[in-house]
Amino acid sequence: MDWYYVKDGAQEGPVTEADLEELARDGIVRGDTLVWRPGLQEWQPAYDHVAGVTPPPVTQRDTSLPEGVPGNPREAHASGGAAANHRGAEGPDADYTAQSGFVDAAKKFFGNYATFSGRSNRGEFWFWVLDNLAISLLVSFVLGDTGSSLWSLVTLIPSFALGARRLHDIGRSGWWQLLILLPVVGLLVLIYWFAQRPEPGPNRYG
Repeated sequence: MDWYYVKDGAQEGPVTEADLEELARDGIVRGDTLVWRPGLQEWQPAYDHVAGVTPPPVTQRDTSLPEGVPGNPREAHASGGAAANHRGAEGPDADYTAQSGFVDAAKKFFGNYATFSGRSNRGEFWFWVLDNLAISLLVSFVLGDTGSSLWSLVTLIPSFALGARRLHDIGRSGWWQLLILLPVVGLLVLIYWFAQRPEPGPNRYG
């Protein structure tokens, strides 16, 4: 069973369970080190899973997670119960709020203009959908059909790139976007997939 762990704010792995225990003996993995393996819904402290490590004092525990590492143990342990596991499985979605989401989504959309690799969470995707709808209506009102056509052309490539990254986030290939060629049914399937929770932890896309 492959394991991942957090070191100096970055995700490391995969490593075997034996390797993880050796890292614990070497002092690299400590009791408060966050670890994850397939089957766990969220990152958890190593003392729950790795032989040879002990939990640190409560006042010294740090369950913060670096940016880009899936899951959010801090929220999960603070809230507890089913609701905590729900948020832990969603990971980076929690980074998007109504206050910051629109701006952040637009920045990432244009900052990853032709990036078809990696993953994008639901917040990034759906906030951009709302951004795009508002901008499209404004451009159409100000510049008419010519402006709308130009805006659609400018956003064509990054839209497919974002769609691919969103599908990667649920473990599907970006090529599934070709379903859009199927009238109605293909669009409904894609909307359903775009609304799905991300896969917990790393997958083959990141």
